[in-house]
Amino acid sequence: QWWTNTTQAHNCILVNGEGQLRESHEAVGEIVTCTENDGVYIADLDLTKAYPMLKKYIRHLIMDEKACTLTVQDDVYAKEPVQIDWLLHSLSEPEADGKGNVMIERKGVRLDVQPQTGLDVHAVISDQFGVDLNEGEPEAYHVTMPKQYHMAWRTIEPKAEHHIEVQLKITEIQ
Repeated sequence: QWWTNTTQAHNCILVNGEGQLRESHEAVGEIVTCTENDGVYIADLDLTKAYPMLKKYIRHLIMDEKACTLTVQDDVYAKEPVQIDWLLHSLSEPEADGKGNVMIERKGVRLDVQPQTGLDVHAVISDQFGVDLNEGEPEAYHVTMPKQYHMAWRTIEPKAEHHIEVQLKITEIQ
């Protein structure tokens, strides 16, 4: 129940299948730094408080305006070896190339999602929600949702320290 209110339904990570604390005012992140230099924007986020099962979790976001790329780097430090799932969601159907890359096209634009470091090359793609959104609800309150796609990449092996890098590149479709 309330699946869309959990980390599993968002563009975040899972640690051994677990996400952030649910409905907790303590599950917060903090912008540590934010800089810009010649069209390259860098933000460092400390997400440790949102993942209390970790010792430290820093997310680096690097947006290169000229190259039309966003690079996401996750540095994850755990007390013991953990498996990380890197999640991404889309309203448009993704297409995997078998090498770990996923392409999504929508309204004349293409997004290429390219894992660079730390993730297995096989993305798991589904068009199903993790639960039936209407389960346990009276029929009068049932909802219909547009088709949505859920992608997950998993780290290669459980480790106490993970460095994950994924590049997202946007190009116009000619």
